Amino acid sequence: MLPILPGQEGGGKPVQCYITESAKKRLKNKGARLDQTGSDLARRATRMLTRRVE
Repeated sequence: MLPILPGQEGGGKPVQCYITESAKKRLKNKGARLDQTGSDLARRATRMLTRRVE
């Protein structure tokens, strides 16, 4: 388990993920349908993955 340090909200170091052009296109399309950006969806997916790991 990764402990959350006192005084922090669970935010830590930035995570950089490289995705393919086709994945980028799919994120943009899905984001447009949900009134969000592709970056929002990628961040959400990263948070969900982190929670599973924790």
